[in-house]
Amino acid sequence: MQSNNESSLIIRSQGDQKLSKEQKQFNNSIKKIQQIKDEMLLIEENILWVQQKIQKEISPLEGELVQKKIAWVKGLDEAYQQKFFRKNEKALIAQIIEEDSFELIHHYGISELLELHDQYAVDTYEEYQQEQKEFNKMMTQSYMKNFYGIDVNPEEFGDLDEPENFFRFKAKVEEQIQQKEEERKKYRKEPKKTQKQLEKEKIQEEETKNINKSARTIYTELAKELHPDLESDEFERDRKTELMKEVTNAYNKNDLYTLLRLQLEYLGNKITKVGSLVDEKLRYYNKLLKDQIQELQLQKITQIQKYPELSRFNISGNKNQINYRFRKEKNDLKELIAVMEARIKILSDKAGLRNFLKNINQQEDDDDFFFFHF
Repeated sequence: MQSNNESSLIIRSQGDQKLSKEQKQFNNSIKKIQQIKDEMLLIEENILWVQQKIQKEISPLEGELVQKKIAWVKGLDEAYQQKFFRKNEKALIAQIIEEDSFELIHHYGISELLELHDQYAVDTYEEYQQEQKEFNKMMTQSYMKNFYGIDVNPEEFGDLDEPENFFRFKAKVEEQIQQKEEERKKYRKEPKKTQKQLEKEKIQEEETKNINKSARTIYTELAKELHPDLESDEFERDRKTELMKEVTNAYNKNDLYTLLRLQLEYLGNKITKVGSLVDEKLRYYNKLLKDQIQELQLQKITQIQKYPELSRFNISGNKNQINYRFRKEKNDLKELIAVMEARIKILSDKAGLRNFLKNINQQEDDDDFFFFHF
Protein backbone atom coordinates (compact mmCIF):
# COMPACT_ATOMS: atom_id res chain seq x y z
CA MET A 1 0.00 0.00 0.00
CA GLN A 2 1.43 3.40 -0.99
CA SER A 3 1.77 6.18 1.58
CA ASN A 4 0.54 9.67 0.68
CA ASN A 5 4.16 10.88 0.59
CA GLU A 6 5.23 8.19 -1.83
CA SER A 7 2.12 8.43 -4.01
CA SER A 8 2.53 12.20 -4.50
CA LEU A 9 6.07 11.78 -5.82
CA ILE A 10 5.46 8.85 -8.18
CA ILE A 11 5.64 9.78 -11.89
CA ARG A 12 2.54 8.66 -13.81
CA SER A 13 2.45 7.85 -17.50
CA GLN A 14 0.47 10.26 -19.65
CA GLY A 15 -1.91 8.63 -22.12
CA ASP A 16 -0.12 6.16 -24.38
CA GLN A 17 3.30 7.58 -23.54
CA LYS A 18 5.42 5.07 -21.64
CA LEU A 19 7.72 6.03 -18.78
CA SER A 20 11.38 6.46 -19.66
CA LYS A 21 14.18 4.44 -18.03
CA GLU A 22 15.07 7.39 -15.77
CA GLN A 23 11.43 7.87 -14.75
CA LYS A 24 11.07 4.18 -13.85
CA GLN A 25 14.28 4.31 -11.84
CA PHE A 26 13.05 7.44 -10.05
CA ASN A 27 9.78 5.68 -9.12
CA ASN A 28 11.60 2.56 -7.90
CA SER A 29 13.94 4.68 -5.77
CA ILE A 30 11.04 6.61 -4.23
CA LYS A 31 9.27 3.35 -3.36
CA LYS A 32 12.46 1.85 -1.92
CA ILE A 33 13.15 4.89 0.25
CA GLN A 34 9.60 4.91 1.60
CA GLN A 35 9.88 1.17 2.29
CA ILE A 36 13.10 1.59 4.29
CA LYS A 37 11.69 4.59 6.16
CA ASP A 38 8.59 2.56 7.07
CA GLU A 39 10.78 -0.35 8.20
CA MET A 40 12.89 1.98 10.38
CA LEU A 41 9.76 3.47 11.90
CA LEU A 42 8.49 -0.04 12.66
CA ILE A 43 11.83 -0.95 14.27
CA GLU A 44 11.71 2.19 16.40
CA GLU A 45 8.20 1.30 17.59
CA ASN A 46 9.22 -2.32 18.18
CA ILE A 47 12.23 -1.36 20.27
CA LEU A 48 10.09 0.48 22.83
CA TRP A 49 7.40 -2.22 22.76
CA VAL A 50 9.90 -5.08 23.17
CA GLN A 51 11.69 -3.29 26.03
CA GLN A 52 8.38 -2.93 27.84
CA LYS A 53 7.48 -6.59 27.22
CA ILE A 54 10.87 -7.71 28.54
CA GLN A 55 10.34 -5.76 31.76
CA LYS A 56 6.83 -7.12 32.16
CA GLU A 57 7.15 -10.73 30.94
CA ILE A 58 10.82 -11.82 30.81
CA SER A 59 12.59 -10.01 33.67
CA PRO A 60 10.37 -11.50 36.44
CA LEU A 61 11.03 -15.03 35.15
CA GLU A 62 14.77 -14.35 34.84
CA GLY A 63 14.78 -12.97 38.38
CA GLU A 64 13.01 -16.08 39.65
CA LEU A 65 15.47 -18.35 37.83
CA VAL A 66 18.45 -16.48 39.27
CA GLN A 67 17.07 -16.83 42.82
CA LYS A 68 16.60 -20.57 42.27
CA LYS A 69 20.19 -20.88 41.03
CA ILE A 70 21.48 -18.95 44.06
CA ALA A 71 19.56 -21.29 46.38
CA TRP A 72 20.98 -24.29 44.49
CA VAL A 73 24.59 -23.10 44.83
CA LYS A 74 24.20 -22.29 48.52
CA GLY A 75 22.53 -25.66 49.10
CA LEU A 76 25.45 -27.43 47.43
CA ASP A 77 27.82 -25.55 49.72
CA GLU A 78 25.96 -26.97 52.72
CA ALA A 79 26.05 -30.46 51.20
CA TYR A 80 29.80 -30.19 50.70
CA GLN A 81 30.27 -29.77 54.47
CA GLN A 82 28.51 -33.07 55.20
CA LYS A 83 30.59 -36.19 55.93
CA PHE A 84 28.12 -38.34 54.01
CA PHE A 85 29.68 -37.54 50.63
CA ARG A 86 32.84 -39.21 49.37
CA LYS A 87 35.96 -37.37 48.25
CA ASN A 88 35.24 -37.72 44.52
CA GLU A 89 31.62 -36.58 45.07
CA LYS A 90 32.80 -33.52 46.97
CA ALA A 91 35.22 -32.71 44.15
CA LEU A 92 32.28 -32.71 41.72
CA ILE A 93 30.14 -30.61 44.10
CA ALA A 94 33.00 -28.09 44.31
CA GLN A 95 33.24 -27.98 40.52
CA ILE A 96 29.50 -27.31 40.15
CA ILE A 97 29.61 -24.58 42.82
CA GLU A 98 32.56 -22.90 41.08
CA GLU A 99 30.97 -23.00 37.61
CA ASP A 100 27.43 -22.00 38.64
CA SER A 101 28.54 -19.22 41.01
CA PHE A 102 30.88 -17.88 38.29
CA GLU A 103 27.94 -17.70 35.86
CA LEU A 104 25.78 -15.88 38.41
CA ILE A 105 28.53 -13.38 39.22
CA HIS A 106 29.72 -12.83 35.65
CA HIS A 107 26.37 -12.66 33.84
CA TYR A 108 23.99 -11.43 36.55
CA GLY A 109 26.28 -9.46 38.88
CA ILE A 110 25.42 -11.50 42.01
CA SER A 111 28.29 -10.18 44.14
CA GLU A 112 27.04 -11.98 47.28
CA LEU A 113 28.48 -15.20 45.79
CA LEU A 114 32.03 -13.83 45.35
CA GLU A 115 33.29 -15.25 48.62
CA LEU A 116 31.66 -18.62 47.94
CA HIS A 117 33.12 -18.78 44.42
CA ASP A 118 36.63 -17.91 45.59
CA GLN A 119 36.40 -20.59 48.28
CA TYR A 120 36.05 -23.33 45.66
CA ALA A 121 37.91 -21.85 42.67
CA VAL A 122 41.62 -22.18 41.89
CA ASP A 123 41.71 -18.48 40.91
CA THR A 124 39.59 -15.86 42.62
CA TYR A 125 37.09 -13.92 40.50
CA GLU A 126 39.21 -10.79 40.92
CA GLU A 127 42.25 -12.67 39.61
CA TYR A 128 40.18 -13.87 36.63
CA GLN A 129 39.15 -10.28 35.84
CA GLN A 130 42.75 -9.09 36.04
CA GLU A 131 43.92 -11.89 33.76
CA GLN A 132 41.20 -10.96 31.24
CA LYS A 133 42.26 -7.32 31.28
CA GLU A 134 45.88 -8.26 30.69
CA PHE A 135 44.89 -10.63 27.88
CA ASN A 136 42.69 -7.98 26.22
CA LYS A 137 45.51 -5.40 26.41
CA MET A 138 47.95 -7.87 24.86
CA MET A 139 45.50 -8.75 22.04
CA THR A 140 44.74 -5.06 21.41
CA GLN A 141 48.44 -4.21 21.17
CA SER A 142 49.08 -7.18 18.86
CA TYR A 143 46.10 -6.27 16.64
CA MET A 144 47.24 -2.65 16.28
CA LYS A 145 50.75 -3.72 15.36
CA ASN A 146 49.76 -6.45 12.89
CA PHE A 147 46.92 -4.65 11.09
CA TYR A 148 47.89 -0.97 11.33
CA GLY A 149 51.66 -1.14 11.92
CA ILE A 150 51.44 1.05 15.02
CA ASP A 151 52.89 0.38 18.44
CA VAL A 152 50.65 1.62 21.24
CA ASN A 153 51.01 0.15 24.71
CA PRO A 154 47.60 0.04 26.49
CA GLU A 155 49.46 -0.17 29.81
CA GLU A 156 50.36 3.51 29.49
CA PHE A 157 46.69 4.50 29.69
CA GLY A 158 45.70 2.61 32.85
CA ASP A 159 42.35 0.86 33.16
CA LEU A 160 40.67 1.07 29.74
CA ASP A 161 37.30 0.33 31.34
CA GLU A 162 37.43 3.93 32.54
CA PRO A 163 35.91 6.16 29.82
CA GLU A 164 38.54 8.90 30.19
CA ASN A 165 41.41 6.41 29.76
CA PHE A 166 39.70 4.68 26.84
CA PHE A 167 39.17 7.95 24.93
CA ARG A 168 42.81 8.96 25.50
CA PHE A 169 43.89 5.57 24.16
CA LYS A 170 41.51 5.88 21.17
CA ALA A 171 42.83 9.36 20.35
CA LYS A 172 46.44 8.12 20.44
CA VAL A 173 45.62 5.19 18.14
CA GLU A 174 43.85 7.47 15.64
CA GLU A 175 46.78 9.91 15.75
CA GLN A 176 49.31 7.17 14.97
CA ILE A 177 47.13 5.72 12.19
CA GLN A 178 46.95 9.19 10.63
CA GLN A 179 50.72 9.59 10.89
CA LYS A 180 51.27 6.21 9.23
CA GLU A 181 48.93 7.14 6.39
CA GLU A 182 50.75 10.46 5.83
CA GLU A 183 54.10 8.61 5.77
CA ARG A 184 52.75 6.20 3.16
CA LYS A 185 51.56 9.10 1.00
CA LYS A 186 55.07 10.61 0.99
CA TYR A 187 56.58 7.49 -0.51
CA ARG A 188 53.63 6.45 -2.63
CA LYS A 189 54.02 7.30 -6.30
CA GLU A 190 50.76 8.22 -7.94
CA PRO A 191 50.54 6.63 -11.39
CA LYS A 192 50.18 9.07 -14.24
CA LYS A 193 46.59 9.27 -15.36
CA THR A 194 45.63 8.60 -18.95
CA GLN A 195 43.70 11.09 -21.02
CA LYS A 196 40.67 8.82 -20.78
CA GLN A 197 40.87 8.77 -16.98
CA LEU A 198 41.19 12.57 -16.84
CA GLU A 199 38.17 13.00 -19.09
CA LYS A 200 36.17 10.57 -16.94
CA GLU A 201 37.12 12.46 -13.77
CA LYS A 202 36.09 15.74 -15.36
CA ILE A 203 32.69 14.29 -16.27
CA GLN A 204 32.25 12.93 -12.73
CA GLU A 205 33.20 16.32 -11.22
CA GLU A 206 30.71 18.06 -13.46
CA GLU A 207 28.03 15.52 -12.58
CA THR A 208 28.71 15.94 -8.86
CA LYS A 209 28.32 19.71 -9.22
CA ASN A 210 25.00 19.27 -11.01
CA ILE A 211 23.80 16.75 -8.41
CA ASN A 212 24.66 19.11 -5.54
CA LYS A 213 23.09 21.98 -7.46
CA SER A 214 19.82 20.01 -7.81
CA ALA A 215 19.43 19.62 -4.05
CA ARG A 216 20.64 23.19 -3.45
CA THR A 217 18.05 24.59 -5.88
CA ILE A 218 15.16 22.84 -4.08
CA TYR A 219 16.53 23.97 -0.70
CA THR A 220 16.78 27.60 -1.89
CA GLU A 221 13.21 27.56 -3.26
CA LEU A 222 11.86 26.18 0.01
CA ALA A 223 13.89 28.62 2.10
CA LYS A 224 12.44 31.57 0.16
CA GLU A 225 8.91 30.28 0.72
CA LEU A 226 9.20 29.09 4.31
CA HIS A 227 11.74 31.39 5.95
CA PRO A 228 10.20 32.54 9.25
CA ASP A 229 11.79 36.02 9.16
CA LEU A 230 9.48 36.91 6.28
CA GLU A 231 6.38 36.13 8.35
CA SER A 232 4.67 38.79 10.48
CA ASP A 233 2.09 36.47 12.10
CA GLU A 234 3.56 34.91 15.28
CA PHE A 235 1.80 31.55 14.84
CA GLU A 236 2.92 31.27 11.21
CA ARG A 237 6.45 32.31 12.16
CA ASP A 238 6.67 29.49 14.72
CA ARG A 239 5.23 26.99 12.23
CA LYS A 240 7.70 28.01 9.52
CA THR A 241 10.58 27.89 12.00
CA GLU A 242 9.86 24.19 12.57
CA LEU A 243 9.43 23.59 8.84
CA MET A 244 12.76 25.28 8.07
CA LYS A 245 14.42 23.02 10.60
CA GLU A 246 13.06 20.04 8.68
CA VAL A 247 14.16 21.54 5.35
CA THR A 248 17.67 22.34 6.62
CA ASN A 249 18.04 18.92 8.23
CA ALA A 250 16.99 17.20 4.98
CA TYR A 251 19.43 19.31 2.95
CA ASN A 252 22.33 18.63 5.33
CA LYS A 253 21.63 14.90 5.07
CA ASN A 254 21.24 14.97 1.26
CA ASP A 255 17.70 13.69 1.82
CA LEU A 256 16.31 14.45 -1.64
CA TYR A 257 13.19 12.40 -0.92
CA THR A 258 12.14 14.74 1.90
CA LEU A 259 13.13 17.86 -0.04
CA LEU A 260 11.01 16.77 -3.00
CA ARG A 261 8.09 15.94 -0.71
CA LEU A 262 8.30 19.34 1.02
CA GLN A 263 8.71 21.09 -2.31
CA LEU A 264 5.55 19.45 -3.64
CA GLU A 265 3.63 20.09 -0.42
CA TYR A 266 4.51 23.76 0.11
CA LEU A 267 5.31 25.09 -3.36
CA GLY A 268 2.61 23.23 -5.29
CA ASN A 269 1.88 24.91 -8.61
CA LYS A 270 4.94 27.15 -8.33
CA ILE A 271 7.25 24.29 -9.33
CA THR A 272 7.81 22.09 -12.34
CA LYS A 273 6.16 18.73 -11.69
CA VAL A 274 8.57 15.81 -11.29
CA GLY A 275 6.88 14.02 -14.18
CA SER A 276 7.68 16.94 -16.49
CA LEU A 277 11.41 16.93 -15.75
CA VAL A 278 13.73 15.90 -18.57
CA ASP A 279 15.72 12.68 -18.18
CA GLU A 280 18.99 14.61 -17.72
CA LYS A 281 17.60 16.29 -14.60
CA LEU A 282 16.09 13.02 -13.36
CA ARG A 283 19.46 11.34 -13.77
CA TYR A 284 20.92 13.70 -11.17
CA TYR A 285 17.94 13.08 -8.91
CA ASN A 286 18.36 9.31 -9.32
CA LYS A 287 22.03 9.51 -8.32
CA LEU A 288 21.10 11.39 -5.14
CA LEU A 289 18.29 8.95 -4.40
CA LYS A 290 20.62 5.97 -4.93
CA ASP A 291 23.08 7.43 -2.41
CA GLN A 292 20.22 8.09 -0.02
CA ILE A 293 19.03 4.48 -0.25
CA GLN A 294 22.51 3.23 0.65
CA GLU A 295 22.70 5.67 3.57
CA LEU A 296 19.27 4.64 4.85
CA GLN A 297 20.18 0.96 4.64
CA LEU A 298 23.28 1.65 6.78
CA GLN A 299 21.17 3.64 9.24
CA LYS A 300 18.74 0.74 9.50
CA ILE A 301 21.56 -1.72 10.25
CA THR A 302 23.00 0.68 12.86
CA GLN A 303 19.54 1.14 14.38
CA ILE A 304 19.31 -2.63 14.99
CA GLN A 305 22.94 -3.03 16.10
CA LYS A 306 22.48 -0.41 18.83
CA TYR A 307 20.31 -2.93 20.71
CA PRO A 308 22.17 -6.30 20.57
CA GLU A 309 20.29 -7.48 23.65
CA LEU A 310 17.03 -7.28 21.66
CA SER A 311 18.26 -9.17 18.57
CA ARG A 312 16.85 -12.47 19.84
CA PHE A 313 13.35 -11.02 19.50
CA ASN A 314 13.75 -10.03 15.81
CA ILE A 315 12.88 -6.32 16.31
CA SER A 316 12.67 -5.79 12.54
CA GLY A 317 9.84 -8.35 12.30
CA ASN A 318 6.11 -7.96 12.75
CA LYS A 319 4.19 -8.31 16.02
CA ASN A 320 3.30 -11.97 15.42
CA GLN A 321 6.95 -12.91 14.85
CA ILE A 322 8.06 -11.04 17.96
CA ASN A 323 5.28 -12.54 20.10
CA TYR A 324 6.36 -16.02 18.94
CA ARG A 325 9.91 -15.31 20.16
CA PHE A 326 8.54 -14.10 23.51
CA ARG A 327 6.39 -17.19 23.97
CA LYS A 328 9.36 -19.43 23.22
CA GLU A 329 11.68 -17.61 25.63
CA LYS A 330 9.08 -17.61 28.41
CA ASN A 331 8.50 -21.34 27.96
CA ASP A 332 12.26 -21.98 28.02
CA LEU A 333 12.62 -19.96 31.24
CA LYS A 334 9.71 -21.77 32.87
CA GLU A 335 11.27 -25.12 31.98
CA LEU A 336 14.61 -24.03 33.48
CA ILE A 337 12.85 -22.86 36.65
CA ALA A 338 11.16 -26.26 36.93
CA VAL A 339 14.55 -27.97 36.51
CA MET A 340 16.08 -25.81 39.26
CA GLU A 341 13.13 -26.48 41.58
CA ALA A 342 13.65 -30.24 41.07
CA ARG A 343 17.35 -29.87 41.83
CA ILE A 344 16.69 -27.87 44.99
CA LYS A 345 14.38 -30.66 46.22
CA ILE A 346 17.24 -33.16 45.73
CA LEU A 347 19.37 -31.15 48.19
CA SER A 348 17.26 -32.43 51.11
CA ASP A 349 17.79 -36.05 49.99
CA LYS A 350 21.41 -37.19 50.39
CA ALA A 351 20.89 -40.40 48.44
CA GLY A 352 19.08 -38.46 45.69
CA LEU A 353 21.95 -35.95 45.44
CA ARG A 354 24.48 -38.79 45.30
CA ASN A 355 22.53 -40.32 42.42
CA PHE A 356 22.42 -36.91 40.69
CA LEU A 357 26.22 -36.62 40.97
CA LYS A 358 26.61 -40.17 39.68
CA ASN A 359 24.53 -39.34 36.61
CA ILE A 360 26.66 -36.27 35.92
CA ASN A 361 29.81 -38.40 36.12
CA GLN A 362 28.28 -40.95 33.77
CA GLN A 363 27.29 -38.24 31.32
CA GLU A 364 30.84 -36.80 31.35
CA ASP A 365 32.27 -40.30 30.76
CA ASP A 366 29.93 -40.76 27.80
CA ASP A 367 30.96 -37.38 26.38
CA ASP A 368 34.64 -38.29 26.74
CA PHE A 369 34.03 -41.62 25.00
CA PHE A 370 32.28 -39.89 22.11
CA PHE A 371 35.04 -37.27 21.83
CA PHE A 372 37.94 -39.70 21.76
CA HIS A 373 36.32 -42.39 19.59
CA PHE A 374 34.58 -40.28 16.99
